[in-house]
Amino acid sequence: MGHPSGCTNRGATIRNVATPIDPISVGDRETALTCIKRTFAIACSAENAWGCAMEGQALRLGEGGPVDKTTARDRLDYACVLSGETEKSDSTLAPCRFAKQQLELLNNKE
Repeated sequence: MGHPSGCTNRGATIRNVATPIDPISVGDRETALTCIKRTFAIACSAENAWGCAMEGQALRLGEGGPVDKTTARDRLDYACVLSGETEKSDSTLAPCRFAKQQLELLNNKE
């Protein structure tokens, strides 16, 4: 409906909360993971910081496709750019903090 944060929230709900009335969250897991990755990519392309952070995590974990460390780093870095990593607001910086945690996990696996 034109709100990229809605896409991010929908993808996170599919990933984290299996809802009996939601055929995607309780259906085939690979189909759900592909949907999640695509949903986060749409949100990130609309310059939603949380969407980029979550897409980066999906790429790090190989959700909905192979692990892609290079693209994961790009999306996680972009989450920090979009969230204005120099601002003081905790809520604004949350996607960047999450992205930095994901980058640390990614770098520790190499």
